[in-house]
Amino acid sequence: MLVLLHRLVTAYRWEIVGASDEVEYSPFPVPRRGLSAKLWKEEMAMGCSVVTAAGA
Repeated sequence: MLVLLHRLVTAYRWEIVGASDEVEYSPFPVPRRGLSAKLWKEEMAMGCSVVTAAGA
């Protein structure tokens, strides 16, 4: 499970689709109808970006 979460965070971007104001509070806060999300693969290698300085 830890590896799956790591890959989702580092290799993919996501956004919530549709807003839901209904939250169920037992035993902890959870969206009542689930949380729909849109995932897409990040184009950068392993979530790292390369920064270059001009004249360096």
